[in-house]
Amino acid sequence: MGLHLYLKEGVAATIPIQDVTKQTGVTVRTLRYYDQIGLLKPSAKTPGGHRIYSNDDLMRMKHIQFLKQMGFSLQEIDEMLAI
Repeated sequence: MGLHLYLKEGVAATIPIQDVTKQTGVTVRTLRYYDQIGLLKPSAKTPGGHRIYSNDDLMRMKHIQFLKQMGFSLQEIDEMLAI
């Protein structure tokens, strides 16, 4: 019985939410909020709804953190990263 993931097309997602929190210092609650507002969508979800992130997602999170430290709002960050 294998793990089935719902993936974005062409993306390998292998990083569970707990590992993202360890690597970035961002809380699970914050990651869930970013998903809710569309700032950082996980590349995959398990059938049980667990978020799974890709290396690209992790890089996006690091960009978000940097821009937050520079004083930009989440709305401004979303607009910048959409370019």
